[in-house]
Amino acid sequence: NLTTTNAGKVLDATQGKILNDDITNKHKITRKTVNTSSWTADSSSQSGSTLYKKTIILSHVYVTSPSVDISSSSGTGLPTLAQQEAYDLLQYVTVNGTTLTLYASAIPTVTFYIQIEGVD
Repeated sequence: NLTTTNAGKVLDATQGKILNDDITNKHKITRKTVNTSSWTADSSSQSGSTLYKKTIILSHVYVTSPSVDISSSSGTGLPTLAQQEAYDLLQYVTVNGTTLTLYASAIPTVTFYIQIEGVD
């Protein structure tokens, strides 16, 4: 039942799979496209200044604070300088349920790609 603490109990194969899936999913890497459309001004940001926000809907979130990093479109190679500059506009990211919200100091002028750990 994944809660027993008695010594001498055996880990059932189905329990082992549940534990393994939980560990594996926390380290799952998902790539998302962040394009220049659908950014909106937000004056209620954490920083107190007006930022621009964009939401990305995720299927599942396995961690409370997923890490977000820049990626190339294929996940291999390096992003272009313009994509890196667009990514650098990000101020912070929040997760509420399966909604990932990106906050940026300006609307990026090029599409860039992010990789997020712990979601799909």
